[in-house]
Amino acid sequence: MGHVAASYTTTVSPGLNVSTRYKLNVYSYETDVGVGFEYVPEGRGAVEQCIKGRVSLIEGLAVKLEGRFREALVSIGFMTQFGRGARQSLGLELQMS
Repeated sequence: MGHVAASYTTTVSPGLNVSTRYKLNVYSYETDVGVGFEYVPEGRGAVEQCIKGRVSLIEGLAVKLEGRFREALVSIGFMTQFGRGARQSLGLELQMS
């Protein structure tokens, strides 16, 4: 309650989606504007890849690379925030099916 959000997503070219987001907290007038993308290049053989990224005034910058090889899904990414006391993190995820 007290939050308003709007977003818009479009396909810019085959394999590239871009999205914008605006959030407003009505009680504190705190706002956040963000832009994100997802790029899926055309498949080459048995490997499928996806690159995702976002930039936001409050949440910071994040980039993630996903790849599927046979029965494994591997993701690696990093995130950093802006300003004083900013956090940085790096992650690696492996899923087997």
